[in-house]
Amino acid sequence: MLVGGLALTSFSALPVSAAADAAPTFEETFVRNESFTLTNTGTTPSPSLLNVSGLVGDVYDVDVTVNGIDHPRPSDLDVVVVAPGGASATIMSDIGGDQPLSALTTLTFDDDATAFAPPELTEGRYLPQDNDSDATDLDRVNSTTTLRDLTSGGVNGQWKLFIDDDSPGFDGAVLRWSLTFHFADLVTINGLPPDAVSSRSSFPLTGTGTPKHEIFVRLDGQASRPVIVADDGTWGTVFTDLAEGTHVATAANNSSGFTNYPVSLRLDMTAPAGSVVVRTSTGTPEVTSSRHVSVAVTASEALRGFRIRSASGAYGPLVSAGAPALWLLADTSGAQTVDVQLEDLAGNVSVTPILDTVTLDSVAPIVVTTSPAAGAIHVRRDRVVTARLGERATPTVAVPVRFLAQIFRTGLPRAIPAAVRWDATTSTVVITPKARMRARTRYKVVIQGFYDGAGNVLDQDPARAGVQPKVWYFRTR
Repeated sequence: MLVGGLALTSFSALPVSAAADAAPTFEETFVRNESFTLTNTGTTPSPSLLNVSGLVGDVYDVDVTVNGIDHPRPSDLDVVVVAPGGASATIMSDIGGDQPLSALTTLTFDDDATAFAPPELTEGRYLPQDNDSDATDLDRVNSTTTLRDLTSGGVNGQWKLFIDDDSPGFDGAVLRWSLTFHFADLVTINGLPPDAVSSRSSFPLTGTGTPKHEIFVRLDGQASRPVIVADDGTWGTVFTDLAEGTHVATAANNSSGFTNYPVSLRLDMTAPAGSVVVRTSTGTPEVTSSRHVSVAVTASEALRGFRIRSASGAYGPLVSAGAPALWLLADTSGAQTVDVQLEDLAGNVSVTPILDTVTLDSVAPIVVTTSPAAGAIHVRRDRVVTARLGERATPTVAVPVRFLAQIFRTGLPRAIPAAVRWDATTSTVVITPKARMRARTRYKVVIQGFYDGAGNVLDQDPARAGVQPKVWYFRTR
């Protein structure tokens, strides 16, 4: 084989670090051990070949090192490296002036080097540099990209190094050359909860990666976005003006390898809607005797919770939507409106009033008229006894109505046999004795255990402790 017109000695290509089937380290070097001389032949030289295999992971950069360059005028040299996929990069052309290079000189070309080679070339690490303007020279014919970009098409395969002496009269030599591949840290995206949701039309993303390295972020499988990792190894970017729905983001060290863990975020910018029902101890009547009620909501979507207020007050703290919430009505008899504000998982709050109205009635029903009247005398012995309540009521279902309205002979513990009927239309209890009452006898009537629509039990004298039945007396003729 000829490079620069001179014969090559035998050589081998060996990785310096891990074996092919081992997990990659942060960098790995392959060496082409050869010694070849350089002369000008006027034609494109044959390349030196270096086979690379077994590299796995995100290789994002490659450095090229040429060892033992011995040449009296380095500015005559054009050096081009070609990746397995055909992409090429000029690492050295028309640089170094006329300062001779000794056989012990080692030059490393690195996209991350801090400077270009000095006018008088000495051993060191330099940025690739091409100062040649001749369109027919090797570097102009072949070079198209940077060293870092050489890795984008895959790194396993046959690499080529071309060294051309573009001026006659001087010969030189190269001892060997090598490639050092750099592995990027795994790009990560900071995690979100599985049900993450936002009320904004943007998707902010942050994560970690190799400092100063360009990574690629992709949203919903669309074109990738390049992002530069900061010096501290963190990165961030924001996708804006997104539509409602679930969006999925991925990130990787190259523009096509989006195989790492995705992160999803659901965007919800619509206010929730729903309804509210105020529940009482007896269900959901329109009136209640207790200020303590519970508030249950239904909504068009999953909720973070809801807030409650009376119509004229301020909303209370957010409470969970998983169960009805306790609420204390104002200590004011009459209709009261309960207003709720819904908040969905994205933080959107309802904008339309969501109301339910309940009437607080804490006044117990009482008997307002009786027949015969209290203290009546000369009452007929076959008289039907009635008592009318002042509001709509109903007897308790736990006790037969005959035990709620009774007539007693004064001084006796047992009520006289009677038929008892409740007239719900007029809220009147009717007591019909089964036999004529005794003449010139004093009787006592007791009415109790009737409830109004709010659940208040009959209490004829609320000023006294306990529940007071209606009691009155009359005397037969």
